[in-house]
Amino acid sequence: MADRVTTIEYDTLNRAVRQFLQTGKIQLRCPRCGKPLIYETNGSLEIIRCTDPACVKSVRRGI
Repeated sequence: MADRVTTIEYDTLNRAVRQFLQTGKIQLRCPRCGKPLIYETNGSLEIIRCTDPACVKSVRRGI
């Protein structure tokens, strides 16, 4: 099971989402390993994750 996301990691992922929504790109890197971050949507889900599937991931559900 993956480790829980820390507050600092969560803040970085939030900044990456805002950056993507404003510019269409994410220049921030994964707070755990330094690899690129990916922003995805699937219906009402918003996913921000590392390119490494075993690393950090945050899933949010909209209304």
